[in-house]
Amino acid sequence: MSSNKLNQDFLRSLVLIFCLLGFLVISAKESLADQVGVNLLNDQTVALIDQKAKAKLSSCEYVITGLVGSGRVVFTKSYGNNLVNDDYYYWSVTKTLTTMIVMQLVDEEKIGSVEDSIWEYIDKIKGNTCVQDKYTDTPVTIKHLLTHTSGLPDFEESGPCANGKLILNFRPGTDYHYSTNGFGILGELIRKVTGKSYNTLVHDYIAVPAAAESLAALEQSEQWLSPGGFCHSTINDLARYSIGVMDNKFVSSPVLYGQILKQYTGSRCLGWMCDNLDGQDIRAYHSGAYSGKRSFLLIKPRKRLSVALFGKIPSGSSGSCSLSGLANDLMVILEENYQNPYDLNGDGKVDLEDLQKFLGNWYSSDFTPGDLNHDGENNSFDFGEILANFNY
Repeated sequence: MSSNKLNQDFLRSLVLIFCLLGFLVISAKESLADQVGVNLLNDQTVALIDQKAKAKLSSCEYVITGLVGSGRVVFTKSYGNNLVNDDYYYWSVTKTLTTMIVMQLVDEEKIGSVEDSIWEYIDKIKGNTCVQDKYTDTPVTIKHLLTHTSGLPDFEESGPCANGKLILNFRPGTDYHYSTNGFGILGELIRKVTGKSYNTLVHDYIAVPAAAESLAALEQSEQWLSPGGFCHSTINDLARYSIGVMDNKFVSSPVLYGQILKQYTGSRCLGWMCDNLDGQDIRAYHSGAYSGKRSFLLIKPRKRLSVALFGKIPSGSSGSCSLSGLANDLMVILEENYQNPYDLNGDGKVDLEDLQKFLGNWYSSDFTPGDLNHDGENNSFDFGEILANFNY
């Protein structure tokens, strides 16, 4: 065999190897572009979600999704990267967590009322004495800070104080101006009344009851605005936080619907945006944005549905990567396609006929006192006995 023939065969082999390697690299990149974390949905529903999320990649470098149905995480997936289980900042969605902490402290009587003046609890802001010398007959209250009606500037305009005086652009309670500074002040207030750092408060009052292990926050010593924008976790744990809100892990139903999700100004509730306040279709939501990164949380608490999102503007892009439209689209998909596993008839209700399918004796090895009305000796309960006393 001639050396020329050997060279030709060798070159063909090299070309074949490089083609194969190129195909493997392209395939690997495609497989790394998206990553599923949790999936309890059917293929048809996932296809609808994929279509909406992938369309968003025209204005976002990546989109991370977390969906909740029937009060449990049913779907998490990253689009545009393979980092579905990474840690992401909540940005201004953090304000809803701070609100939940404040309301728990009211319930514990460590704070008297959201109507209280902030000056009953603090006199120093960012470590310096800061007095209210304007509108002194209308002190800034906790509710003013939670509803952005204090008159404070936002952090992008200035700090909350100048020359030892609180900056107020209007009389508290008479107008609306979004202010992350107000949540920095709330962070100082709740630290003062509890003696705990902000990250510890987030852990104790939010992460633990929500079983959200990755949820944490920057300390105010690192970032004074942390209570207004610097909580962070995986998408799964942001979804778990939303479940905690809907399932009254933080505050009771009367507090949630009677005080927090109550219209105060425009579409502003306490720490949340909200609408459709009458009936089952009530919505609460908040967006977040900082340095090209985006977040969004939308809940329908009476339906126990939520959509959690993270995103990012592509480098060098002038786009917005707004996530509100995608959140609304995914909520519609959930409402139209997700079936409560306990809704056996698919009619949107859990009725007596459905429940009767569970009749019988049920056993478990991990009952604890107070779990239903069970036989402590045999770790069992009779579902028929519970059903007989069920209000349906």
